[in-house]
Amino acid sequence: MMNDLTKDEIFNDGKYKMVSIKGDNVDHRKLVCETDSICILPFDTKDGNIDSTYLVSSSDYLNGDTFNSCITSDTKYNTDAQFSEVCKIITDTIGISNIDVEDLYYIGKVKHNMPFYKSYRCYAFSLDNYIDKIDESKLKDGGIDKVKFNNIVNSGSLHDSLCLSCSLLLLSYLR
Repeated sequence: MMNDLTKDEIFNDGKYKMVSIKGDNVDHRKLVCETDSICILPFDTKDGNIDSTYLVSSSDYLNGDTFNSCITSDTKYNTDAQFSEVCKIITDTIGISNIDVEDLYYIGKVKHNMPFYKSYRCYAFSLDNYIDKIDESKLKDGGIDKVKFNNIVNSGSLHDSLCLSCSLLLLSYLR
């Protein structure tokens, strides 16, 4: 069936492209992001278990609600993001510098396939060694919310698929 399909590029600006896929019973358009992004899930632990995550609070301009998600940024590299690039994103978003390589974990790659294609290189950042340097009021002012880990994986109250995927990757990495 794949051989019976035609694929035409409708639009391409170097970062995104729109592809039209057509066949006998198929008429589909797909948005493709041609660059990978970095996704960072900061977390802390209590009694050896993941306690909280620190997520970006953003506005959903379609429905007016706010939502929480991981820290994301486009990457400048075609391979795994360099340590310095990930550290710069952490410093810029949550204000922590001098990051120890032992506190940063590459936990895997997450890809969205439908209705658009986008891939992320996912990292988890343990805040346990930095917790005394974190001013939660400054985090809140900077758009970072402390969210209990159970709210992501158990209650389903957080509805961000990237955050859920990274949380599950983190669980499998630490177990």
